[in-house]
Amino acid sequence: MHRIRIVIRKTYKLFYSMVRFRVTKPLRLLRDYRLIRRSGLFDPYFYPIIDNDHIDSLDPLVHYLAVGFSEDCNPNPLFDNRYYRRSNPDTVSRDINPLVHYIILGSKA
Repeated sequence: MHRIRIVIRKTYKLFYSMVRFRVTKPLRLLRDYRLIRRSGLFDPYFYPIIDNDHIDSLDPLVHYLAVGFSEDCNPNPLFDNRYYRRSNPDTVSRDINPLVHYIILGSKA
């Protein structure tokens, strides 16, 4: 029963965050969310949450995927969003999240 509550709470937090940040492409966000979660490259303790009033109810990874990457918030101390976007201009022109680009293509280059 405890595990079910945890899953429900995480699911609620994910969808509440998507509504709060006005996500326009939810399927893309969910795909990227799963990819980044599995990679282990997102550090929620390092990532800066802007709105401290809702820190318990918002998912920092959803914030990063929805608005954080375009504001050059870094997902972990070793990944510089701004540098990666300058080095890979296709991420800007095609509106691709730099960390997702790195996981799929950048780490192979």
